[in-house]
Amino acid sequence: PHTHRGLPARMAFRVSSARKTFDRSADRAQDNPNQLAARLNTLEVLSVQFEGRLNTLEASRASADAEFSALRSAMNVPNSRPVAPALVAQLRSMRHSISVNSEAVLQTDGNARELLRRVAAEEQL
Repeated sequence: PHTHRGLPARMAFRVSSARKTFDRSADRAQDNPNQLAARLNTLEVLSVQFEGRLNTLEASRASADAEFSALRSAMNVPNSRPVAPALVAQLRSMRHSISVNSEAVLQTDGNARELLRRVAAEEQL
């Protein structure tokens, strides 16, 4: 299945599977065409929201990765040289930033999972 930049294959598959199931149920449905249109619109909105959350997740991860790389570089200070107070402050700031970004990644990941759950629920209608 198609994977969107960094989206785990099983999540991409679940989104794809939800869309296919929705399409099949729409083909079989005896529902009012307006109901089907409304469900399709809901699915599209959820897909757009999921895409947005995924982009936020990728940006947060990229930012955390960059800061972690900078932190590792900064820590490669020769043992013979004392660590300047300014460097210690910079390392503390980076560590805090990474912690905040990690929380953002976890929150966004949770939101993306919730959207997937809603897509799956929508296909059951």
